[in-house]
Amino acid sequence: MDFVLSHIKIFLQSLKIGKSGQTFIIERSGLLVASSTNQKPFSLKDNQVARIKTESVNNPLIRQTANYLRVEFGNLSRINQSQQLEFKLNDKRQFLQVVPFPDGKNLNWLIVAVVPEEDFTETINVNTRITIKLCLIALILATIVGVLTSHWISYPVMRLSAASREIASGRLNQKVEVRTVNELEVLVESFNLMAQQLQQSFINLEKN
Repeated sequence: MDFVLSHIKIFLQSLKIGKSGQTFIIERSGLLVASSTNQKPFSLKDNQVARIKTESVNNPLIRQTANYLRVEFGNLSRINQSQQLEFKLNDKRQFLQVVPFPDGKNLNWLIVAVVPEEDFTETINVNTRITIKLCLIALILATIVGVLTSHWISYPVMRLSAASREIASGRLNQKVEVRTVNELEVLVESFNLMAQQLQQSFINLEKN
């Protein structure tokens, strides 16, 4: 029997129930059969082996879960079908599932799995924080790109405006150099051509 229980314990320990969830098996009398913790289902005192009751288990999650089942149902023998329940431990919600396991012969166990709610919400909170950080990074990058793009477009326009004022003041030897979008390049080329033509016209007038 000890060999079988040790294998059951190894199997339960191999299960990953959230981050801190626990699984355990109890008899209808409340005696512990096996658990996913290092808790032994028996104690040795004065060379006498004594079974451990769930209210004496070291793990508080298992202990409080078993206490909740006893209070909720009054008697563990009343649990005849799978139950999905929840209760609070230290003001934190715990999700609980208990499944009867009768083999029709000698065994009449209850298999219990309990998971703290924060095991589920922790992953959600981490994903939320990552999403917020990514959104902030994207916003900062978009702002930087917007400022650079605005400067990239507005700078040649300002140069063109300044050159126009110079021509209006009579200084015709103005030429704007710019490397930017095609529309501005065409505009600058037209402006430079106009400036050259005006300058040439004034030269021709002076000759005449």
